[in-house]
Amino acid sequence: MPKKGFDLLLAALARTAAPPPLVIAGEGPERAALTAQAQQLGVDLQLPGHVAPAAVRDLLHRASLLVLPSRRTPQGDRDGLANVILEAMAVGVPVLTTTAGAATDGLDHGRTGWLVAPEDVPALAAAMDRLLSDPPLTAALGARARARVEHRFNLEVNSTMLARWLRAHHAR
Repeated sequence: MPKKGFDLLLAALARTAAPPPLVIAGEGPERAALTAQAQQLGVDLQLPGHVAPAAVRDLLHRASLLVLPSRRTPQGDRDGLANVILEAMAVGVPVLTTTAGAATDGLDHGRTGWLVAPEDVPALAAAMDRLLSDPPLTAALGARARARVEHRFNLEVNSTMLARWLRAHHAR
């Protein structure tokens, strides 16, 4: 999907000091174009296709960083708070994304993740270089992201809050 910005990710990765292999899980109509772009740029791209939920967790546990360079398409399509961002945060993987979607609802720049402007390939590359070369920073981002998910997206906590709200508003 164009709104995911994977073409931008490939372009940025090619600009990094030591590009790690890139894994993009899932299916989509951009597969051939992304494969061609990766070959042209010399980026090690792995496209495993559809990945079962347990395998997604395995991929995340092996990841150094989750990068989702979302953009707003000319038609206005954009990401909400993508599930993969919350999944990465839940396992303590640092997240780098853009301000184009609703990631700011889940991430605080420099505290629980890293945000760059959409469509800014040089900024995306610089952020990847910074995060991949600073293990203490990425460890801190990942730990705080996990704590945030455990607190803000906890089903039991949120269900209790919703039940209280419903009781309060039903009693009126």
